[in-house]
Amino acid sequence: MKSNTASNIQAQVRRSLSQLYEYRYLQQIENAKLVLVIEQPLPRTLKWIENYLRNDRNILLVWDGNNRLHCSDEVRPALPFVA
Repeated sequence: MKSNTASNIQAQVRRSLSQLYEYRYLQQIENAKLVLVIEQPLPRTLKWIENYLRNDRNILLVWDGNNRLHCSDEVRPALPFVA
């Protein structure tokens, strides 16, 4: 999970990418689902980040909101426990 603001989200996503790949390598779990959880939803101007993560990196994006996890409609089937 990464804290984020509109001004640091790109840097936080970059840090997260390297961490997720490192964790996957160290855990050696075949077909692991990589999920990035951020503190706040992406600003509208940066919605492309979610598409990049999902479509290019196969990473699912989830965000916190009022003590519940949220995700896009495209991600929900892969993570049914998310609101």
